[in-house]
Order: sequence, then structure tokens, then C-alpha cells
Amino acid sequence: MNYARPLEQMIPIRDLNDIRIIESVPWESRNLPKTPLQILRHSARAFGDNTAIEYISSATDNSPVFSLTYSKFYDRVMRIANLFDRLGIGKDDVVSMLLPNLPHTHYILWGAQAAGIVNPINPFLESSQIAAIMRKAGTKILVVLSPDYDPDIWTKTMQAVNGVPQVETLFIVDEQRLYSNKPSCVLNEIRDRNELRENIALLDLDDEMNAVKPEQVRERASDEITAYFHTGGTTGMPKLAMWAGSNQVYMAWTIATIGHFSNASAGLCGLPLFHASAVMVTGLAPFLAGAKVIIATASGCRNPEVIKNFWKLVER
Repeated sequence: MNYARPLEQMIPIRDLNDIRIIESVPWESRNLPKTPLQILRHSARAFGDNTAIEYISSATDNSPVFSLTYSKFYDRVMRIANLFDRLGIGKDDVVSMLLPNLPHTHYILWGAQAAGIVNPINPFLESSQIAAIMRKAGTKILVVLSPDYDPDIWTKTMQAVNGVPQVETLFIVDEQRLYSNKPSCVLNEIRDRNELRENIALLDLDDEMNAVKPEQVRERASDEITAYFHTGGTTGMPKLAMWAGSNQVYMAWTIATIGHFSNASAGLCGLPLFHASAVMVTGLAPFLAGAKVIIATASGCRNPEVIKNFWKLVER
């Protein structure tokens, strides 16, 4: 299906009459994708050779850069969707992730929603809070980064996952696999630590993703809940906000339209991808427009070097 691009439906908002004109067109009649996966499928077809994601591993000069076109991005999202589908993830099953800002994080964000429900969790929460979120969500699969990235986060992860018996599978992401096809030694290192309970499967995400084909999965209805985002603020223990596919498409279209996004645009992602703003403003909205998303290191704006070299990154 050929969808309208965001800017083709944009009118300037100058006064109340412009708002009335926009609202006079029912949302359902707008020729737009209905789910996040349909957005990525459309952009893979319309902007296949354009860069979707550019990951900068360090904020210093001449740091390695990992780039991914829209067609390859969609391929990896579909592989993740098929992987989770084969592991029994259905529309009501939950995949949680404790990840920094990586290309893999986007693979999980959108691939898990194509199969079931994704649940990004703030890795800086206490282990008891992380465990409480997974219990509330009903997490069956957890995706985490290798222990060498942040030993403190790894320790909390082990405490949390060992206290949530409903978690059946633990996937490990090794950042170095972005730049090398060599098999990772991380799984053996984790097994040698003897920290993980016995009745949980331990798998390498890249190995498993590359072993499946990017076949079409069941099409999600636009009103299905496909994401749980935790929210806390001053309200005590984190709670889960439920996102439907149509909610996300509407937000992406609104942001892309108001922001004048196009396939010539580039956005810098510095906020964490467990945060709604990062996922929408520097995620799905640019993807809808065929724009480039630049991930400013795994730590984003928590990285002092990103702040120090911010304008150099903008120029770069």
C-alpha cells in the first residue's frame, strides 16, 4: 500500500481556523500506516537506501560509526519479530529490555511490538523496582547488555531476573558485534560467573537474530496494546502506561508534521530509549519521514563527552 508522507498532509498552524481544518479530517481517513511496523515497512520501501540509524560509539573525533539503511533496519526488525514469535511470544506476551541507546534497542522496540508487547525499563532503577516492573508486566523474555558495559547494572539485572521466575529467556547484546562478525565469548563468561538461575535460557541476540529469516508475521490491529512504558515521577513505585499501535502512529505523524521532518532531516538522539520522548521524537517520527536518526553514544546525554562536544557532533 502506498501511504501519504507526513508533509503532504501538512498545513501551517496560524490560528484557530487552521486547527479546525486539520480536525475536520477524521484520523481514520488519513492515508497513513496503522502500526509502527507498517511505518517501518513503508519507509523501507520508500527510502530503502537512505540511512535510518547512525550510531556514534564515542563523542570524540574519529570514533567508529555504525550505519544502517532503512531496508536493512526493517530486515533486522523483522528477524527479531520472527525470533520472538518462534519463542512463543504472542500478542499478550511481554519482552522487557534493560538497554542503553544502541541500534539493537530499536530492533527490540519495534520487533517485539510486531510479535507481542515491548517493555523498556530504566536500568538505573533499583533491582527491586526492576523486578517489580517485570512481575507487573508479566515478562517472559528479557534483553540486556553484556556485563562488561556496566558491572553495577549487570549486578542489579542478575538480582532482578533471579527474583522473577516467569522470565524464561535472557538475551545478551554485545555492542562489539556492531563492528565484528566474530562469535562473542560473552555467554561463556556469564556461565562461568554462575550468577544466573538454572531454569532460564541464555542466548546471544545477534546469533539468534541472524539465524532466522525476516518473514512476515501476524499483522497487529491498530488498537492492540503493543508497549508498556513505566512511569513514576512523584507517584511512588513505577507504573505501566499502555501504548496502542495507533497511539504511536498518531504521535509520530503529529511530531513529524509539526517539526517539518523529511527524508533530508537528521535528528540527534541523546535521551534514553526507555523514555517516551526519545522513542517518539528521535525515533518513530523521523522513521515515518524517512529521516536519519543519529544515536549519540550508548549513554546519550549522560555521557559528559557528548555534552562537551555537542556542537562538534551537530557539525559532524
